[in-house]
Amino acid sequence: MIFLCGIFVSGSSETVQENGGDLIYLYGENHYHPGCMEKELSAWEELYEGGARHLFIEYSYAFGQMLNAWMQADDDEMLRWLWSDGEDDLESSPVEALLLFDFFKAVKQHCPETVFHGTDIEHDYETSGAEYLAELEAAGKRDTEEYARTALTCEQGRQAHMNGETDEGYRYREASLTENFIYELERLEPQTVMGIYGFTHVEGSITEHQKSLTGDANMAARLAERYGSRMVCTCLSLAVNASRTADPVGPLTVNGKTYETFFVGEHDYSMWAIPYRFVSYWRLKDSWADFEGIPAAGTLNPLLPACDRKLFGINSVYCAECTAWNGRVERYYFRTGSGEMYRYVIPYLDVKEE
Repeated sequence: MIFLCGIFVSGSSETVQENGGDLIYLYGENHYHPGCMEKELSAWEELYEGGARHLFIEYSYAFGQMLNAWMQADDDEMLRWLWSDGEDDLESSPVEALLLFDFFKAVKQHCPETVFHGTDIEHDYETSGAEYLAELEAAGKRDTEEYARTALTCEQGRQAHMNGETDEGYRYREASLTENFIYELERLEPQTVMGIYGFTHVEGSITEHQKSLTGDANMAARLAERYGSRMVCTCLSLAVNASRTADPVGPLTVNGKTYETFFVGEHDYSMWAIPYRFVSYWRLKDSWADFEGIPAAGTLNPLLPACDRKLFGINSVYCAECTAWNGRVERYYFRTGSGEMYRYVIPYLDVKEE
């Protein structure tokens, strides 16, 4: 789906010419999904052929700068180094890392004059962010814009993570993403640019779950307030892929406390050999501290985290409402602490629902 200033329209390359060639194309993806990445690469190649050169990405400023240095290099040593640490590295997440590796390699091969703009906060502010600042200082670049932007995004990362990626942390990050995007864009002459971000930051129709993470407006909606008809957003999200709409679950009372819930998404498993036909996910607002120390009672079916893990935020608690083939509904509660949602098997919690 594509929306222009909040109105869904059919997209075409002719739109660039009609609007003076200075549109802002945003693509909302499920991270690491090959289908999304293929469409994004095709879209960038088409825009590049038409003269676009600036590609905005959901990575930090320092990461974007290092990608730009790699674009000028004769080998891939720097690109490999970028995935030597972190949750997407070649050792701990080989599939995701190799998909990203191949994506950037294809950009370099087919669109060699691409300039990357990283507009996210610096999540790795204590490691790679600090190392990049040290390298700039050693090179006598402490008084440069590059140093200042790196330091700013490191501080943004520190502020966001101080809240443990709670609702407040998510909203702070959304505001930072918007501010960083505007800063990078307005350094350029008006021209066509493209951005690739997670679907939560781009989708035109803000769901209750998104509001719970980002506030009333996500990054795309905030940018649309400033840039109006320049905005063209394409939603590649595969988050809700079932053939039906889940009924509202309403507030849930767990272990004697009632929590407000937000619908996250639903998966149709009718093509899979598991006991469930549909699985709906609900996020329990402001619940992390209450569930942090609760022990596990078992594990979810491995297909659930494998297929749906990109729906979940870090440091949150979710209810998986599993509808069996005979219509019976089972509910499981699980938490997504740092790194947990990337495991093949996710434990569900020993709780009592009232």
